[in-house]
Amino acid sequence: TGLDSAFLRDVLVGAAEGAMEAGYLLAVTSSRSASRQTLPPLDGALVVDPIGGDPLLEHAITLGVPIVALSALLPGADRNIPAVVSDYATGIHEILVHLAEEGYSRPALITTDASVDFAVSSADRFKQWSEEHGRRAAIRYASEPPSVASGYTAALGLLARKRRPDAIVAVTEPLAVGAYQAIHEAELSMPDEIGLVSMTDSERLRSTAVPVTALD
Repeated sequence: TGLDSAFLRDVLVGAAEGAMEAGYLLAVTSSRSASRQTLPPLDGALVVDPIGGDPLLEHAITLGVPIVALSALLPGADRNIPAVVSDYATGIHEILVHLAEEGYSRPALITTDASVDFAVSSADRFKQWSEEHGRRAAIRYASEPPSVASGYTAALGLLARKRRPDAIVAVTEPLAVGAYQAIHEAELSMPDEIGLVSMTDSERLRSTAVPVTALD
């Protein structure tokens, strides 16, 4: 998840405010840019969308400081870390039920191929739902990190199919914004010709010419 994400920005603002109230300073870094040599001393760690073997996570474990993960580690990560977990599988199920009730019959999913809980859980539940309804799961994997640009590219690929989907589900808000741009460029009417749903909400999605349906 990148800083293009309204979800991550909200997390950072909340963490910074909580840290200040407790007399701490919040340091923000990423596993892509940080190494053990460049990390500051830590009193604790909040790890967003952790993966097994993440250098930041391993560094915090080595230091023995308290750790909380925002999103569960996937099975097999061989770590037992307290986590705040969102039920992505149930969210995908509720979205697909909603789309079916609205008359959409060919939903597609835009997710990422990252080995993080939100991506894996969403894709697994989407595949299961598709199998239960006798349909082939239409999934497009956007490049990492999930961004407006990667969502746009993924949606263009879906819309170019001979039998294009009549609804798109995006697992993050930036991917949904990119899909919205692709749909607008293709001159498809929302929600009449195609539906769009985001797993996460934001002011940006609520401010589009046609507001995008989202879980909150």
